[in-house]
Amino acid sequence: MIKKTVAGTYQVRLEYKENGKRVPINRTFKARKSAERFERDILTKKDSGNLHKDANLSVPDYFLQWFKTYRKSSLAPATVDRYMTSYNYLVKELANVPLSSMTRMKYQTFINKYADKPHSKASVTKLHNQIKASIFDAVEDGLIAKDFTQRIKIYGDEGVDPDTKFLEIKDTENLMDYLENTEDLYDISPAMIYTALFSGMRLSEVQGLTEEYFFPKFKRIQVARTLDRNLEFKPTKNKSSERIIDIPQNLVDYLERLIKLQHERNPQANPKKLIFMNKRGQVPSSNALKNALKKILHAINADKEITFHGLRHTHVSYLYAKGNSIEYISKRLGHKSVQTTIETYQHMMHETETNEIEKAIKSLERNTKVKNSQSS
Repeated sequence: MIKKTVAGTYQVRLEYKENGKRVPINRTFKARKSAERFERDILTKKDSGNLHKDANLSVPDYFLQWFKTYRKSSLAPATVDRYMTSYNYLVKELANVPLSSMTRMKYQTFINKYADKPHSKASVTKLHNQIKASIFDAVEDGLIAKDFTQRIKIYGDEGVDPDTKFLEIKDTENLMDYLENTEDLYDISPAMIYTALFSGMRLSEVQGLTEEYFFPKFKRIQVARTLDRNLEFKPTKNKSSERIIDIPQNLVDYLERLIKLQHERNPQANPKKLIFMNKRGQVPSSNALKNALKKILHAINADKEITFHGLRHTHVSYLYAKGNSIEYISKRLGHKSVQTTIETYQHMMHETETNEIEKAIKSLERNTKVKNSQSS
């Protein structure tokens, strides 16, 4: 039944039976058409029996079904991995909990336990946002009456998430020098690190780079797809991730040397013309790159370790510190909006600004004690 409220909204009130018990559904919409569509969907599911069936799925089973239906086909491999990590944790903690019996208190306890592992607040937020999106759709589809992920308190270690760490300017330039002075094109991992450092590309974007999307004459790379573990091309993270990146001449030269080597090695073994395929016909994995980067950072005595994704953050930090506008950086990264860039790199911008302030003050400081002693 649809009823118009005093506030001018439209309330849908229905119910169905589950194990002999009445289960109410109560949703409010701003527009009558939305309320009518919701009511129609619920009644259709009641008649087919799907409503009862889906509501009795366990929380992890529903999450996996939702992920495969609404998310998986459009995501990059690394993002798929994050969803599967969330799913595995749901299986561990809520394997036998029906979707219909979840409450805010149960969910808050679940989130608290994850935060106490310990995990960073950023990691807890990522987990929560993925689950929250699935439960929003569960309510929208009428599987459950209330969204138990609303008004949840997010806790966690306030330390920096490893993926958001970045190198300071000194270490960034030391890394650039090291990669150029120890160039070994037979070792693909350093070449991928070098490319990410100078382009700001994501791991899956670097893995999926082919000759046809590299334009040396114009000093550009086109990001149009990514690569999965099976060496199959997939879409980019989202539509805005499809972009053109201007690159410096040193990266152009580096990639041209690498491509020439690929042709000399055995062109028949690389039909897709992947730029970063090694002699075994493989593209280095995330774990292989992580280990290679760790060794290189140790070799240059870097102040901190970063992940491969941290090279993207380092790229941003370096450009920002050198005076590039956040608007340009946002476009270069393929973000949907400048606001996304600001929210993602707020911590980095603050840290970079603090370092620049300290350097500025140090540059401006004068030895006034000498003058004061002379005048007295």
